[in-house]
Amino acid sequence: MSNRILTIMLALLMSCSTATMMAQFTKNRNHGSAPKEKKSSSTQSKPAAKPQSKPQSKPSQSGRGKQQSQQQQLNTGNSGNSQQMLDIISDRKDDMIEKPVDHSYVAANGAEELNLSKPWCGGSEWISVTTSFASGFQILDKPSWVVVSGLSQSGFNLECAPNSSSSTRRGTIEIVAEYRKCHIVITQDGNSTGQEIADYERSAIINRVWFDKNIKENNEKKLLVHLDFNVNHLPGERFRVYLYFFRDDNVTRLADNAGTEIQYFAYGKADYTFAHWDDFKIYVPNNLFLKAHNFKKQCTIDIEVTDDNGKRLLYKRNCITVGK
Repeated sequence: MSNRILTIMLALLMSCSTATMMAQFTKNRNHGSAPKEKKSSSTQSKPAAKPQSKPQSKPSQSGRGKQQSQQQQLNTGNSGNSQQMLDIISDRKDDMIEKPVDHSYVAANGAEELNLSKPWCGGSEWISVTTSFASGFQILDKPSWVVVSGLSQSGFNLECAPNSSSSTRRGTIEIVAEYRKCHIVITQDGNSTGQEIADYERSAIINRVWFDKNIKENNEKKLLVHLDFNVNHLPGERFRVYLYFFRDDNVTRLADNAGTEIQYFAYGKADYTFAHWDDFKIYVPNNLFLKAHNFKKQCTIDIEVTDDNGKRLLYKRNCITVGK
């Protein structure tokens, strides 16, 4: 930077020196002695001067007026050059000063703009938030169908309510840390299943059911039933998942020799307002089917979900068919 400043100052001095030399040269030229006119002899006769064929287009300036005009032009030129050099120095001043780099940031899952795609049934997901500000972050705005829970310095749990409409919906969560912002854009599918879900009532949604036979648990062979499902508006509460077994006619319940209908249930707990399980496992002992006197070749299974007080949240028929 110092070499650049020295170069600019030398150029300014050279411009001023050149203007001064030109002004001195003009002064000497204008103040020189004018040539003397020769006196004509009285005995000699001079022919009369011929009239000029072309008149002068511009009157000539007197010596003093011409000097002042030239001096004024030089002064104007000198002043213009000096101002130009000052403008250049002023323009370069910002380049000479190193500006501090702003390293502040806030990010959700490592991105300033995070795009999420959610199924119609909703569910929950942990969002990691990092920021350079010691004061942390805040949630400034969010859609009405999104719940934020478990807020901490490291992030929060993002929960989406089920979409009761058949149309896709979108919403944005705005996260702020000091003067920095980041956004989470959520796109949620519409409900194409025909299941009716109340927006603010307790409910359950079964998305998928599958099973594995003869799985060993605690040295005992069992039927392993898998559920991909949601439980809504039961945060912090227990629920029950019941399995009801039917003969291959899908009407007659399996029963033991005493006529008692066979069933099985498992407990679960919803940690969030819109809790989702990709794989909720229920192990059913094989000897349970041995008690069924009317179990022939295969059976079907209905599934019911209730709260811990027994209030039904969902009942779904013929979820899976299991062979003997």
